Amino acid sequence: MASSGTQTIYGGPSDKFYVQTTWSQKSQSTSENRTLINVKVYIGAASGWSANISTNSFSVAVTGQTTQSGSNRSININGSKQLLLDEDFLIYHDADGTKSVTINPYFTGSYIGTIDPAGFTANLNTIPRASTLAYASTSNLVAGTDKAISINRSSSSFYHTVRIYVTKGTEELLLRTESFNASTTSKTVSWDNTEIAAFWSKGHGYYTGTKMIVTTYLSGDAIGTSVQEGTLTYPSNNTVGSLSGNIDVGQSFMVSLSKASSLYSHEAQIRLPDGTVVASQGLTSSSSFSMTPTASLIYPKTTTTQSINAELWIRTVLTADTSRQIFTWTKDDTKSIRIVNSEPTLGATLTYKDSSTTIVGYTGNDQLIVPTKSIPQVTFSAATERNSATIVEYVVSLDGQTKKTTAAGTVTFDPIQAQGNTLATLTVRDSRGFTSSRTIVLSVVQYMNPSLNIDVYRADGFGNLITIKSNGMLSPVNNTNNVTVTTALRFRYKLKSTATFPDSWTNIGKATATSSAFTGSDYTVSLPNTNAYDFEVMVTDRYGGSTSAFAEVGTGTPLMFLDTTKLSMGVNMFPTLSNAFQVSGSTQLNGTLEVTGNATLSGTVSSGELTASSITSTGAVNGVLNHTSGYFGINSFDTGTYGSGKGEIWYRADMRRFAFSSRNTGDTSAQTAALLVDQVNTKVIQASTTGSHNYLQTGASWEWQVTANGTTDSYRPIRASSHLTGSSINYKTNLEDIGTRVNALELIKETDIWHYHLKSNLEGGIYDKPKVGVIAEMVNPLIRDEDGVDPYTMVSLAWKAIQQQDEKIQAQQAEIEDLKEMLMLMNERLTALES
Repeated sequence: MASSGTQTIYGGPSDKFYVQTTWSQKSQSTSENRTLINVKVYIGAASGWSANISTNSFSVAVTGQTTQSGSNRSININGSKQLLLDEDFLIYHDADGTKSVTINPYFTGSYIGTIDPAGFTANLNTIPRASTLAYASTSNLVAGTDKAISINRSSSSFYHTVRIYVTKGTEELLLRTESFNASTTSKTVSWDNTEIAAFWSKGHGYYTGTKMIVTTYLSGDAIGTSVQEGTLTYPSNNTVGSLSGNIDVGQSFMVSLSKASSLYSHEAQIRLPDGTVVASQGLTSSSSFSMTPTASLIYPKTTTTQSINAELWIRTVLTADTSRQIFTWTKDDTKSIRIVNSEPTLGATLTYKDSSTTIVGYTGNDQLIVPTKSIPQVTFSAATERNSATIVEYVVSLDGQTKKTTAAGTVTFDPIQAQGNTLATLTVRDSRGFTSSRTIVLSVVQYMNPSLNIDVYRADGFGNLITIKSNGMLSPVNNTNNVTVTTALRFRYKLKSTATFPDSWTNIGKATATSSAFTGSDYTVSLPNTNAYDFEVMVTDRYGGSTSAFAEVGTGTPLMFLDTTKLSMGVNMFPTLSNAFQVSGSTQLNGTLEVTGNATLSGTVSSGELTASSITSTGAVNGVLNHTSGYFGINSFDTGTYGSGKGEIWYRADMRRFAFSSRNTGDTSAQTAALLVDQVNTKVIQASTTGSHNYLQTGASWEWQVTANGTTDSYRPIRASSHLTGSSINYKTNLEDIGTRVNALELIKETDIWHYHLKSNLEGGIYDKPKVGVIAEMVNPLIRDEDGVDPYTMVSLAWKAIQQQDEKIQAQQAEIEDLKEMLMLMNERLTALES
């Protein structure tokens, strides 16, 4: 653009002549959008050239204007130029204030000829017209957000209006017309609520475009408009930034929002899965808030559960929109609400008593529990449910027993085993599974069945008169126990050969008795000494606890007996032969025994030599047997022709083996043989020898020496791969649980264990290592066996004691578990109280 311009075009002879055209702007009218320009056309000659022309014509044409022309002008030029035309032209600009015109000069004349330039363009200065927005992004709007608008104007005299539209295709909605005075070219547009609502008037996201129309004014006249289109975007919904974890009923959720725009508020609700709204938060501009669900609405929905899911619902609201229907509700998160402080409230009463009138009649106190005898009863009042739950169960536990009921009242237990104060625990459970517990202590006195010691023996060891002695201990039960009734101490007996005891009993009576001990009166009964008997003695205390003890009385066996009728004497036996000296047991002769006639040996013959024409031995022989003729055997040992075979030589259980040797008289080569011993039946079942001297020949002179490995009455250990005890039901009768007769644990506790040495055959000598064991004369008759003890019985009692001990341990363990559960509940309640 320019306000003037010049064009010079040469032509004519030697191109020394030219047509020069100049234009200049004389004036402009902004309001009329036009410019007045002046155009001059000259004819000239280069320096040193000249022309005098009278015949000529010339013109100038301006685009859109009338051509101006002339002719036959007197032209006299000499190295100079001469003005041909001087014309003004009024040029109207285009609507945007711009204008370009083409100026075409023309000349023709004698001598010079024709100079006809192609013309040139004059770009006129633009006349200020419609202003525009300063930035292409100005028309891009975020719905409801303030917008800075700047205008590029062409004149400081202009003022403007800006019309702002939202559009969707060809549809448009005018939001605002903003005015800019002559001194203002930029401002920030803030929307009022009506305008903000208009952004969302047909729903979120309906309008998608914008249009801004700028109208420019000068002196009250609109001189032009400009249009700029843009995009329309909407802020995102508010979203949950964070939500606190699971909460307890009655506590608050803390909600943190990520707010997309200050234009938005929100509505929040906490709903249960069935849609029940338990908390609601109104409109607010804050980005965080707390909500407390209404507990009274939650409890009826959780009568059988300890928690419930709570759903957080959020709706973003355009603050300016009073209908608040811009956005829909959305579920943003789910958390759990725990039901707390809803344990049932226990009733006021929890008591106990011994419901056995018999036992209370003895103790005089229904608050005193006697183990295995009392019938404990626990009474409790009704519990109260909390927060819409219901009471579903009452559970009372005592000494490993559990009683359940659905209503308050009284429960009765079987007799307990605990030997000391124990706990009864009441636990109430509601429909949610919450429990409350209370414990009371039962006063329990120690009580066990009485112990019983008996001694049953024949007068002088073999007489008909049998004496029964008895004594024992009682559990005092606070000094209320005793053996009071006539039948408290009694006995019965049977022949050893009889399978079962009779049903009838004979009362013994007591000599002395306290609450903790008793002594039975000595009782005698006359029974033939030719028979062996089994005795059972039973004691029953005041509380009905009873114990039996058993004893065996054998046939009468005197140390020495003179039978004047048979004219015989028996040692350790009654004589069975006439005119005889009979010994029952081992006989030791320190010297030479000579027998004329036949010698029958029924015991053990030890030391010295026996010489006889025929010897038959039914026992073990220590010494030398001289045999001169015929066959000889030990208990019919020579069952075959040559004296070999099987025999029944019995041996002592404390001897480990037998051996014998044979040799021909005068022959130094001894032949040995071993006897194979049946460990079960304790008899020799086979003899074997080495060499050829395995039998006796008629007429030969042989010596047989049979020796036991140990002397008579000496004790030796037995070694075997196994010691088996016959325990088949086929061998037994009168079966009865030992627990009904004796307390195995108490029997073991009252048995003394001793450290000792075994006596030696040598005067004052000590042999063998020190030993530990019991003394047969000092133990309960139940484990006594003649002058020893019965290991099988002791092992069985130990097993029974372990079973009894395990029962106590199990009961104690159940009690411990109850206490642990009660302690855990107390800790939980303490923690809840502290929090």
